[in-house]
Amino acid sequence: MTEYLGFLHSSDEYKVMALASFGKPRYVAAFRGIVRVGDNGLYTIQPLRLEDRFGPARLKGGPLDQRHYGIAHSLQVVLEGTALGIARWLHGAAGLDDLWLAGGAALNCVMNARLRDRGPFRDIWVQPAAGDAGTAIGAALWVDAKERGTDERRYVMDHAYLGPEYTDAEIEEFLVWTKVPYRRLANVAEEVADILVQDRVIGWFQGRMEVGPRALGARSILASPTRAEMQGRLNEIKDREDFRPVAPVVMEEHAAEWFGARGPSPFMLFVFDVPADKADRIPAVRHTDGTARIQTVPRVSVVVPTYRRPELLARCRAALAAQRLPADQFEVIVVEDVLADGPATARNRGWRAARGTVIAFTDDDTIPDPAWLALTGRFAGRRLRGNSLRPSHVAEMVVTSALVPPLSVFWRLAGASGFRVRFV
Repeated sequence: MTEYLGFLHSSDEYKVMALASFGKPRYVAAFRGIVRVGDNGLYTIQPLRLEDRFGPARLKGGPLDQRHYGIAHSLQVVLEGTALGIARWLHGAAGLDDLWLAGGAALNCVMNARLRDRGPFRDIWVQPAAGDAGTAIGAALWVDAKERGTDERRYVMDHAYLGPEYTDAEIEEFLVWTKVPYRRLANVAEEVADILVQDRVIGWFQGRMEVGPRALGARSILASPTRAEMQGRLNEIKDREDFRPVAPVVMEEHAAEWFGARGPSPFMLFVFDVPADKADRIPAVRHTDGTARIQTVPRVSVVVPTYRRPELLARCRAALAAQRLPADQFEVIVVEDVLADGPATARNRGWRAARGTVIAFTDDDTIPDPAWLALTGRFAGRRLRGNSLRPSHVAEMVVTSALVPPLSVFWRLAGASGFRVRFV
């Protein structure tokens, strides 16, 4: 179907999803004749005969009309209905409340949202590299389990920053070699905000590259969403079709207000309805169907630059448990300082991996103070309103004393407290 509509097979399926928003369900009956759902969660695909059913195929780069929009829309409707039917069967057969998705179809964020809103499962998680390339993650986890000789599961995939990264020195060396002008920003967040307010576009490059098809703040293009023309301008910069939407990033604590989100959505794999009172304020990121494919980021990132020192972890856990800020505003990043060549390098790695607007560091020379993060959160509320996208305030966290548990106990306790913990 992707190729029939003039796009690249096994590559441009996301374009068909975007195209669907412009059409009407004119061909639903035809697609239901092609995709037939049986019992026990099974389905079959009948012979396509697309040109016999729908007329001549669109040539690559050819014009798009209502026939193409209608075909894409009808296909999307049948995909969603088929997925819902299979999900309902699976829920009844398995008796579980959580659904995990992978595979190329799981990158269809409109289908994922339909499963979230109308399906029987309490929670849905989608692997951020859900296409064929993501099988490498499963292979790595399988090898890891074999090497460790245990089925214990410690890895939690709550970020997609698994690709290569470059140090400041390597980046500067490349800039010097290419003879391009450059300068260091004195205050990254404030200067970036000033640039965005001027309706200018920023290429954002930091930390490890994302795995999967979504740009999630490591290799991203940033722009203000307040003018509708920005969507077309970004598509022109990226040399892509003008019907393609662009996606917003929002702090988790504001996601419900701006997009009706009921929890984190860190991978841009679900769409949300833009409320009517917000639609005119962010027209560049509101698709023609009134939705937006959002990425949420936490308010506070807590970086622990070592997990080889269990006494520090114990104190850190106690401090986190004492905070009054909601747990969904935190992420906890634990850095392996041995591999990172010492705590200083570990802190830098943690900073690059962090997604919060405030970054708190722990260290092994800190003084106990369980109220530190709450004070930082209140400071952040005054300091980081408006357009700030990265930290304006980076500080050292001060933690409390506690008994020393082993590493595995710390990790479980932190997770049980509701904090998202990840290792970099």
